Amino acid sequence: MRKPVMAVAITLSAWIIQDILIWQRLFEARHLWQFDAQYQYWHQAFFLLLIALVASQLRFLWSLWFVSVTWTLANSGLADILYYWFDFKSIPENLPWLDNLHPLILFHPATSRSVVASACLWLIFWIITLIVIQYSQSKRRYMTA
Repeated sequence: MRKPVMAVAITLSAWIIQDILIWQRLFEARHLWQFDAQYQYWHQAFFLLLIALVASQLRFLWSLWFVSVTWTLANSGLADILYYWFDFKSIPENLPWLDNLHPLILFHPATSRSVVASACLWLIFWIITLIVIQYSQSKRRYMTA
């Protein structure tokens, strides 16, 4: 159980740090807004590659859980929250660019509070699934022993 949980944390962290380093430090600093579409394309491609590489190292059920959790949390607002926290900045009060971008953000308009609430609900959901999977696996081991 630890391996997939750590894999989610490391994958999301690596993706967010890459975003901070490349988008903020390179594109924003040099006002390269005209390349936003190309950046977003490769940013998502990098994320999918990370997910595929890590998922290939996990057992089948944990691989499915990892892919689902990582994708959901990245698009539920958690990645956006961590983007600001990792950069030691406060989350802006309004995040209008997230309103049409991430369908997994549950509350609109996208404000700091609504994005945090959305991320928390998704985290709770995935923690519950983690507990259910762990319980069912331990019960199955007990039944076969």
